[in-house]
Amino acid sequence: MSSIFYCSIFGAYLLIVAFDYYIGSSLKYIIINIVRRITVPNYDVAIFAPPYGTAEMTLTAFWVIFTLLSFFIQLKSCCERRNNLDEMTIPLATRDETGAIHYTPWANIFREHRQLRKSLRDSDRASSRCCNIL
Repeated sequence: MSSIFYCSIFGAYLLIVAFDYYIGSSLKYIIINIVRRITVPNYDVAIFAPPYGTAEMTLTAFWVIFTLLSFFIQLKSCCERRNNLDEMTIPLATRDETGAIHYTPWANIFREHRQLRKSLRDSDRASSRCCNIL
């Protein structure tokens, strides 16, 4: 879930930088400042304080809105995919005599894997209970 959130932040920032270019505000200096601190010697001692006016406040508000919007959209699509396991496939495929590709349904493999993990987890819990009793 954290990867979804950080990708949402970065993606929304890239969208805002495109608007920032045409508006002429100073949010683009976030990336420029990071690159300069990495590449220019002794730039880490420089104090850099660009103006933060109305345009920057507006873009920051849109940045937060786009971040939350993309986070919830990705989270919703991720949860929907987990509930619709019968429609999912994995990239394992076979070809028939005509050359057509047939994908293996993922739901059956997932159910077998889930049952195996559950049985292993239950056996680990049982063994840890035995060790705690001794």
